[in-house]
Amino acid sequence: MTYFDKVIIWGYPLDTHTHSYIHYGWVKAFKFLGYDTYWFSDENYPSIDVFNYTNCLFITEGYADHQIPLHTSNIYLVHVAVYPKKYLDSGARFIDLRYNVTAIKDCNYVYELEGKSLETIHPTMLYEVNATDRDLNPRFRHHSPVTYEAIYIAWATDLLPTEIQFEDRFIEPETPPVTYFIGSMGRGNIHDIQRFADACVHKGISIVHHDPWKNPISFKEVRELVKRSIVCPDIRGSGDPDKIRMGETGTCHKNIGYIPCRLFKNISYGKLGMTNCPRLKELFGDLVILETDEAKMVEVYLEKSKDKDYILKQMEWVKEHHTYVRRVQDLLKIVYKQ
Repeated sequence: MTYFDKVIIWGYPLDTHTHSYIHYGWVKAFKFLGYDTYWFSDENYPSIDVFNYTNCLFITEGYADHQIPLHTSNIYLVHVAVYPKKYLDSGARFIDLRYNVTAIKDCNYVYELEGKSLETIHPTMLYEVNATDRDLNPRFRHHSPVTYEAIYIAWATDLLPTEIQFEDRFIEPETPPVTYFIGSMGRGNIHDIQRFADACVHKGISIVHHDPWKNPISFKEVRELVKRSIVCPDIRGSGDPDKIRMGETGTCHKNIGYIPCRLFKNISYGKLGMTNCPRLKELFGDLVILETDEAKMVEVYLEKSKDKDYILKQMEWVKEHHTYVRRVQDLLKIVYKQ
């Protein structure tokens, strides 16, 4: 039985939003696996007069789906699905793609994993057959509960399995030593990053920041800068103090156990996989290095990164488990359940 004829990633054009990098990963993986795949946005899509929007698998984001075509024959996977009834009322199959975190309370979601009836497809992908809109922020809830499917997911490296080169672990970092930090900095993580940065300075390591919101660079440039960095751990933020005072936890990645794509990307580029997030150690065991004190990360990283056999083990793990190809394969196990 064929569940869909084509795949449509509908959302942010590349480099216009950090979620566009996730769109990119989906597109690349589905095309690699041989699916007829398209990437459209609210601002740029073909008319229904020239394009058949039926029997499609859509992957989108809840703030970038205003013009998405609705049809009962389609399947919609929506990250941050703040308007579920929009899809349910169309008669189509709808699945909410949620964050795989222990708990979250922010402007979109309010839920805890504990107590839920979840099927583990993979440690990074949990399936809930009877989720509800009670897990949304109250401002998005329908007056009576609405039930639908949900997947709790983590993203992956941008590389295909065939693109991961094990020999990259032997690439020497540039001199004088530098760390290229490529990612968002804000009130949610600045104090954690500052402790790490101070330790870098103490060791004579320069810090160069590339902000994807202000000055995005290509995937190739990102990979090259990471490879040239002497230390490049994943640093989860402890949270924005203002939002914490409001009772929100969405920025508290270190505490809620957010599973970052940065960890998988760094490993796939040949670097040691280290994090400050305890939940990643709980999930992945000896396959990640944990150091919760950001001030100590540099020293530990420099020592552990000498073990190239261990990095090879990490790279083999990411190649098998943490590419978008694997995410697609696991996702389709759920899609094909009905």
